[in-house]
Amino acid sequence: MQPTSYDSVSARSAAEAQISDLMLKLGVTNAPGQTSLGSELDQMQYLKNNRFPRHMYHATLKPAVAINQLQVEMLVEHGYMDRYQHRHYPAMLFRRNMAEKFACPANGAHDIGGVACMCNEFVETVTVQDPADEARVIAEERRLMGLKRLKTVHGGWVPEHADIAPLPETSDEDPDVTIARLSGELAGLKGETPAQAVSAARKRAPARSR
Repeated sequence: MQPTSYDSVSARSAAEAQISDLMLKLGVTNAPGQTSLGSELDQMQYLKNNRFPRHMYHATLKPAVAINQLQVEMLVEHGYMDRYQHRHYPAMLFRRNMAEKFACPANGAHDIGGVACMCNEFVETVTVQDPADEARVIAEERRLMGLKRLKTVHGGWVPEHADIAPLPETSDEDPDVTIARLSGELAGLKGETPAQAVSAARKRAPARSR
């Protein structure tokens, strides 16, 4: 049976609520020959009881655990199966954001649910619930970029860490050294001496306040 797709948060919530209610009703009375089991069973008990409890998976809904055959049959009717199905949503999007609040802590890690995780410097994340939510987030980003309100953002939202825009290059090089280095490179292209190129560059450069 083809899994039923629920492409919105409201549709998924309603379907999951309906399935939870059915699971509760079907779990009260076991099908003939089936046994309802607790969570602490060893492998032998599991096999003796016809492989229950059984984990069931859906392409867009939360996984469920069936404790009898009636629940399995009901879940299959709603598009579940007993092998894992990849869920595309909820999903996370990432982008480079140089705002100070996205800097890594001094120890290079941050806390997620009590677990220390390595921090990716200046990366903003957002969770989208479905394709419509993802389209809304991307459209809003483009609107704000058009208004030039995302001055700290480099690159747009992407689904993979590998696609995040690189950190912008920064340099502590002295301006005079930069002028000399770039002028030397330019001189080689023009056939001038480095001294001539530096002199010309200084004449063109705006005067710096002392």
